[in-house]
Amino acid sequence: MKRVLVVGIPIVCVIGIAIYFFASRGKTPSPNDAQALAHLRWVEGAQPDRDVQAAIEHSDFKFLSVGGYAVYEPGINRTSDQTFVRPFGTRFLNGTSDYLLSKEHARLNSMAVSYAERYNMLLLEHLKSKKGAPDPNKRHLLPK
Repeated sequence: MKRVLVVGIPIVCVIGIAIYFFASRGKTPSPNDAQALAHLRWVEGAQPDRDVQAAIEHSDFKFLSVGGYAVYEPGINRTSDQTFVRPFGTRFLNGTSDYLLSKEHARLNSMAVSYAERYNMLLLEHLKSKKGAPDPNKRHLLPK
């Protein structure tokens, strides 16, 4: 009898936890999922070509970064292009992550990474066309 109790109790606990876990997984998004989705909804109508031009006109040369295994700048070579990124820094796109909370979060996250990649490539192209690494102390001298 004691042996059945010792073996049976852990099995019942595991089954109970599994039932609770699967029963609590409904179609209602979790608060974390809803928050991540809210942070990323803007990307559905975003236009990186237009947005990077507006940023350049306002002397905003920050590159966009996203969350993954680590925070990174899509479209930027971590070694050769850092001389352009480092002086101006980055702006993190909230809601991006490698921990995807739902299919919708995965879809929006993918769109945000694509947006950031295009934006960064256009900004980098603009800065490289100005010959040499930019000096953040002379932003006003960079042609628009």
